[in-house]
Amino acid sequence: MNSALPRERGTLTGGRSAWSVALSGSRPVRVPPSGGFVVDHVARFMVPMRSKGETLLSMNRSHGGATCQRQAETPVERLLSSVPAPACCPALVRTLASPGDTGSWLRCAPIYWLWALLVCLLASDGGGVRAMGAELASSRVERVYERCQDACVDVLIDGRHSGSGWFADAQGVVATVGHLFRSGKPPIEVEVMSRKHGRLEAVFVALDRGHDIALLRVKPVGGGFVHLRLARQAPSVGEELLQFGTPLFRTGLLQAGRLARPGTGFEYYADVEEYAEVAYLTAMMQGGTSGGPWVNARGEVVGIQSGVMSLDSKPTGVAFMAPAQPVRTLLETLRNSETPSIGLAVDETWQLDVSFLRKLPPRTEGLTVAQVRRGGPADKAGVRSQDVLMAADGARLRRVADMVRLVRAKRRGDSVLIELIRVGENGTKELRVTLDTAETALGKSSGEP
Repeated sequence: MNSALPRERGTLTGGRSAWSVALSGSRPVRVPPSGGFVVDHVARFMVPMRSKGETLLSMNRSHGGATCQRQAETPVERLLSSVPAPACCPALVRTLASPGDTGSWLRCAPIYWLWALLVCLLASDGGGVRAMGAELASSRVERVYERCQDACVDVLIDGRHSGSGWFADAQGVVATVGHLFRSGKPPIEVEVMSRKHGRLEAVFVALDRGHDIALLRVKPVGGGFVHLRLARQAPSVGEELLQFGTPLFRTGLLQAGRLARPGTGFEYYADVEEYAEVAYLTAMMQGGTSGGPWVNARGEVVGIQSGVMSLDSKPTGVAFMAPAQPVRTLLETLRNSETPSIGLAVDETWQLDVSFLRKLPPRTEGLTVAQVRRGGPADKAGVRSQDVLMAADGARLRRVADMVRLVRAKRRGDSVLIELIRVGENGTKELRVTLDTAETALGKSSGEP
């Protein structure tokens, strides 16, 4: 093996964007600030090793010589140029750069790439790496924000700002949350307010009460609406997500959160008297953000802001999100869902005060009825507040999800046999409950605005 780094020196001519060098061949070139150049016989791309001022060039043959064209620095190049090379670098390069020993190069090639990786990971202060990551993240977020600005809207109900939303297609379908439209209270007027298109009249299209999703439609415009696409893959636990909405009447704010756990759970929305299946995020959301999209780093919608966990009417830092998949289903059908409903809200027994638990048999596990929807299935079957549901169709009930998933697996008109304990009475009771649906006639028509 040759002991010295093969190199050829010459004089640079040309301007800022192109140089000619008196060499034959077409090997990559790197140019130090000194004005000379060094040709590396091995590397296909140049990792800056001699100084932070070196610039990556590409060489092309030109009339018996070589023309070097400046390349735009890629993020990887900028990152590598910000990191100091280890002290052993020259010796390693001399070993790798011997042109006459192909076997040595093949044996050493993995070491070369390992060194490049270590340069990134073991930089003395890591400042360059962190700065590069911050620069890339900032640029990406800016692009996401610009897209959301044009694709998102404010939802006005009877003239008042009630929530947020976003264009789900170019033809004018708008996605938002279902709880803006309460059962039995159809709005007089629905509008959306767009940054690009102003105030637009909208009609109600479809409702999915089981996931707290609603669709609206506005008249198409020439060229179509800027819209957001749904993500094909669900976010992972801990992944940072961004929410765009209008918190407390402050238009166009982008906020961050992270997925708090895999899968979904069920939250009872008292204003519509139904459970919504939601994902959980660590995020501090405010009124007015409901209906706004949660997007990933690529600007794809992973869900819709639906609600927050609160204590004494104050948010606790946990947000609820309607997942993307039921949004996709509603967009495909453009028809009301038919969410089976039993018409009650429950608490898990271990959530209750000790004074109430003492009225039950020791170590009772079940679901205590907290609220019964008037005229709903459970009410008609005779279920009362403070009844403790022990089983449904023979399956033990311990968690809220046990009951809701069992009910949601059925259809309207199906029945559920409930076994319960009633405080003050001995033994258990059995009641058969016939299910209805959570959606109402609201939005049944999908007429044009």
